[in-house]
Amino acid sequence: MPGVAVRGAGCPFEAWFDEHHRAVPPPLTDEQWAEPASCLPPPRKKSRVVPPRVAFEASLYKVRHGIQWKTLPERVLKGQRAQSVHQRALGYFHRGHWQRAVCVLGDYQDTAAPPRYVLPDIDITCTL
Repeated sequence: MPGVAVRGAGCPFEAWFDEHHRAVPPPLTDEQWAEPASCLPPPRKKSRVVPPRVAFEASLYKVRHGIQWKTLPERVLKGQRAQSVHQRALGYFHRGHWQRAVCVLGDYQDTAAPPRYVLPDIDITCTL
């Protein structure tokens, strides 16, 4: 049985950066946001919907800092629930919008995704 991944085993955003050997983009300025914004479809309804920028930047912040969605700071969530932001970002990811948005940012030098640590194989025995 191979080692068990401790962090990031189920995060498609972290896995994407690992698989593509790309650094995580830095926080975006308003001018830099214009290009990825064109890759993300606008919400269909207006009330209580997570804005595309909040979902996209929260996903990058999560990967950049190696944290869980539920621990994202309020300044990143901008009044939205962490679960709602996660669902919106995941929807963009599964439809390919998120990947296009990251790619239009081009090459940049910033933060490498934190490594996913793997525990070594262990044997547990018990005697009664």
